[in-house]
Amino acid sequence: MVVVVVPYRAYSQWSFTFAIGQRTSKCDQISVCNPLLGARRRGEQLIVKRVKPESALLVCVSARNAPPNRVFSTGTWKISHRDRIGIVSAADNDHGNGRYKLGELYLGHLVGVLFALLVNLEEAARFWSKIRRKMDGTSGGGGEGGGGGGGTGSSGPASSSAPACLMVTDDVASYLGTPTTAYPHYSSSRHTPGSRTPAGPSPAGLMNGITSAGRWEPSGAVAPSMVPRKKSWSELKCIVNETRRQMATTMAASFPMSVNFRTLSDGRTRVYFLSPPPANGWDTILFYADVPPAGAKRSQLLPALDANEELEADGDSDGIDEDEDAEGERRSGAGRKRHLPWHQLLESVLGHLSTSNSREVQLMLERKRLSIWGITSYELHKASGKIVFPACNTLYQCLDTGYEENPLFPSELRILQRAAAIDPQICPQNSDLVAFVCNGDIWVVHTHSGHSERLTYAHDGRRSFAEDPLTAGVPSYVMQEEFSRYQGFWWQPESHDEVYRIVYEEVDESDVSLYTFPSSQSAGRDYEEYRFPRAGTPNAKSKLKLVQFRLSENLRITDVCIKELQCPLTFAFPWLEYIVRVGWTPDSRYVWAQLLDRPQQRLELVLLPVDNFCEIYSSSSSSPNCGTTATGGNGAGSQGAASYGSSPGQQPQHQHQHHHHHGQQQQQQHHSHPPRKSSSGWRSPLDKSTTRPLQVIYTETSSSWVNVHDVLQFVELSEQEVTFLWASEESGFRHLYLVTSSLSPNGCSSSSSNSTNHHSTNSHPTAHPKQQREGAHGTEASSGGAGATDHSLPSMACIGSTLVARIVQKVTLTAGDWEVLGRNVWYDRARQLVYFMGLRETPLEKHLYVVSLAQPNQLRLLTMPGYSFTVEFNDVSDCTLFLQTYCNISTLPSWELVRIAHDSNTANGNGCSHGPTPPPTPIDALRLCSVGYLTEGGPSENTQYNPSIHSPQISSGDVLYAMVFKPHNFMLGVKYPTVLNVYGGPEVQTVSNTFKGMRQLRMHMLASQGYCVICVDSRGSRHRGVEFESYIRCRMGTVELSDQVEVLRILADQLGYIDMDRVAIHGWSYGGYLSLMGLVQYPEIFKVSIAGAPVTSWEYYDTGYTERYMDLPDSNRSGYAAGSVLNYIQKFPDEDNRLLIIHGLIDENVHFHHTSQLVSRLVRANKPYQLQVYPNERHSLRNLEASKHYETKLLSFLQNHL
Repeated sequence: MVVVVVPYRAYSQWSFTFAIGQRTSKCDQISVCNPLLGARRRGEQLIVKRVKPESALLVCVSARNAPPNRVFSTGTWKISHRDRIGIVSAADNDHGNGRYKLGELYLGHLVGVLFALLVNLEEAARFWSKIRRKMDGTSGGGGEGGGGGGGTGSSGPASSSAPACLMVTDDVASYLGTPTTAYPHYSSSRHTPGSRTPAGPSPAGLMNGITSAGRWEPSGAVAPSMVPRKKSWSELKCIVNETRRQMATTMAASFPMSVNFRTLSDGRTRVYFLSPPPANGWDTILFYADVPPAGAKRSQLLPALDANEELEADGDSDGIDEDEDAEGERRSGAGRKRHLPWHQLLESVLGHLSTSNSREVQLMLERKRLSIWGITSYELHKASGKIVFPACNTLYQCLDTGYEENPLFPSELRILQRAAAIDPQICPQNSDLVAFVCNGDIWVVHTHSGHSERLTYAHDGRRSFAEDPLTAGVPSYVMQEEFSRYQGFWWQPESHDEVYRIVYEEVDESDVSLYTFPSSQSAGRDYEEYRFPRAGTPNAKSKLKLVQFRLSENLRITDVCIKELQCPLTFAFPWLEYIVRVGWTPDSRYVWAQLLDRPQQRLELVLLPVDNFCEIYSSSSSSPNCGTTATGGNGAGSQGAASYGSSPGQQPQHQHQHHHHHGQQQQQQHHSHPPRKSSSGWRSPLDKSTTRPLQVIYTETSSSWVNVHDVLQFVELSEQEVTFLWASEESGFRHLYLVTSSLSPNGCSSSSSNSTNHHSTNSHPTAHPKQQREGAHGTEASSGGAGATDHSLPSMACIGSTLVARIVQKVTLTAGDWEVLGRNVWYDRARQLVYFMGLRETPLEKHLYVVSLAQPNQLRLLTMPGYSFTVEFNDVSDCTLFLQTYCNISTLPSWELVRIAHDSNTANGNGCSHGPTPPPTPIDALRLCSVGYLTEGGPSENTQYNPSIHSPQISSGDVLYAMVFKPHNFMLGVKYPTVLNVYGGPEVQTVSNTFKGMRQLRMHMLASQGYCVICVDSRGSRHRGVEFESYIRCRMGTVELSDQVEVLRILADQLGYIDMDRVAIHGWSYGGYLSLMGLVQYPEIFKVSIAGAPVTSWEYYDTGYTERYMDLPDSNRSGYAAGSVLNYIQKFPDEDNRLLIIHGLIDENVHFHHTSQLVSRLVRANKPYQLQVYPNERHSLRNLEASKHYETKLLSFLQNHL
């Protein structure tokens, strides 16, 4: 009798053969195409029993005429399936009618014991005993003749406790189509039907050295490799579908998105977040969870970081009597974990609106790298509970009072525009006002009256794409893609003069090259047009402007006024190329901006006073005079400013009549600089006695490049000084600093004697205005021309001293060879505590830390090592509650709400101070109290499939990190084909101690098919400091692969199961670029290359990314030439089926032009290649059908050619 347990899945396709050899001359052979159907032939009996769905099948094969006391040997056994195979036992049964049931012996248990058998004989005996007990429970204890004992039927004597035969055939590891190359622990030979089993222990009757007599016989012989059966395309399709289904159910890892906190009137804190439904579903939905106020429920402290410390209860939060459960919770230490229920905020009605995303929405999702469906973002007005979100190319709103029990039904905003509305933002001062971008301009709508008004007229919208280069409120492509700024306008936080203000960016792309792509998705035409600045070509030009308006008694938008800076930024900063960050100071008196030069080696933080903006258009005035500027607390400007042409915003019903005319006027004026004197009464608006100048408060320089970040918190702002939290990489790692800069009220004061200029590359006043005009964008009349009096000349002389940062004090808050993350920091003003995320423990884990302004460089770790965290606080200035999401490589994410408690002498239980500002709170007086879990993760279901992290040291002395996915059919002594999944470029970290779930779908899919998958973060990747990251400076494509290959070789030596004769390299985008380079630089290492959406020449890629790492083409000709794949065509192999190129035809990021240039040159050189094109895909494959086809193509190419 041969008993085999094999996994069962409802949609599995089975194909295997049993060949049973005996000592006698007679041999029975059973061939089964599908065991679910069963089979019965004369002289044999096949019994197939289904034990449990998703568990196992019990296959019992009995052979008549089998002599007792003999060990059967197997010859060929092939199984095509995704799961592991566990061979339970083999015994002879001359009765041929035994039926054995293993009950609930799950496959996972079998696999664990199977591996233990390889090295532990005691485990083998226990394993056999377990099998006997399982069998005896259903068959009366008989029927299992031992290989060394008497074989009996159901009434015969019991068998020996030693295994009769635990079999592993030569091709067990090949059940997924992967050939076996070595079994170092035992010898094996092929047995065909009719062959005689040799005397003594049969090689096929061994399990890596365990014989039927229980003896260990090591052997170093290599088993003959077997050619696997290649799967058809249909079978690979089934594998792709099944793997996706399995991953979606067993390895789906969700993280909360767009987390917001709001305090309700009854003291509850409502936490809003986007997430797919916890049970099933793909569309993201807006959920909320309520947190009771402090004191309403006992909270339990988080586990102490010191394992020797006992957990303590939050005694200050006891607001109710303690019951027996609470008492038991204290006694047990850890206690029971409290779970906070999710509530769906919105009714599920959007799924019924089947509207495809507009081009604007598609491109925004591409820039944000969002691959989600449903609600992708939302705006929350915390004071009122107003929520606005974009969906189906329009805007929806709802009002959450905090007391509704049922989901809210959102209503559509009446925006009266056919074009898509994007980027809605609620006015902080009035939740009834919502600004948004539509057709390249900024609009505002009053949600109660329904009145909408167009605020800017930069974009015509009726002309062709090439003839309409101006937009307002929409960042340029490079700003979104390379600097991660997706917002183009910003509401003023507060105002006391009943004037609403928005500062916005006007973008002029008239000098940016225009490209046309074929597309079947464009309505009414078969092509798409894009503005794209290639390296070395002109960028888009940007201006900061301000639009303001009032709200009439009948809730209509009136008195629209547009303003420009009196001194354009390009006059004050002739080197300016990018406005990378913009915002308002908390007191609303200043607009701040981060300005970056084109080489991206100089960044300046600038304050722009609101009263420095001068009116250029007003809907309430037809005179061309420039009105005076206000100097009030909020910089309110007066009315009566110059008007260009007619007033398009005066009457809503006439706005379209003036639309085209005003757009033409704006076209004529958008290149102009500050207004000049004219016969109409223009006068210089800059009066140094009443107007504050532009002021530089910090300058950052770098010999490599400046990494733009979001760490900026204003601590204190007065007329004389500004103090702020800032992050700098001046030490070689990004760290926090508390900076105080001097301000000049009128711009004419000199630098104070005790001030020092930090990192300034220009310690003298700015260049002469003539030189500035030459560097400024746009055109300007000659200084000798009529009406060309330059009012900026005196102003530049006056504000020259303010264009150099005057640092009064700079305090280093953190230091060391580790990095502070470049996201927001949270500042508790009452206690002078700064919370931030960093990588002090290891570059692989993100943790939350706290530091006190009174005790710099004394940090406290607030999260548990061994996990990686993301954190969102309830307020950037009132840090009393936060949501932490944590996981590691083998644990699914948990979402936990944590309250921060302080000693009573510094603050009350709610974290709010009373009376005068208390002294700084020591960080050791801070306590963390767990409020409850929104989601509690745990070990992943298939822990044996989790990747492992390795840290080899390369020849340079650097320690690199690598992640290894073992083949799912892994066995000791077997060498497996390997796929190096490569990215290798800057700004990315592929190896971290986090659970990525579906983001690693393709790695798990490859591992399930018997491939070893390796990811390496080589020098140039992020989070390792400036020197490590800048290793690739000016030499991209020439240095990364040496690190990747060196790590690959080290791992091959250490692990022993990487087949270096069968290594593939595969990557996407930068990884696709390195996949091509790998085939020409290391053809002896990489047998095949699969390059997805590859860059082939850096001269074809965009300015912001390429010039940051490679400098401008004219300054680094040799680097661009060495980094171009097109210059290595002759080095591509002449062997067929070694190169597969994959690309989306409408990829607006890495244009298909890269691939077409490569293919054209391969053809001219008569080099072989394969090309897979996806006509309707961009840089990311978003359509499910395209993704599945790509995955099937990947598996097919690898099985056929690796």
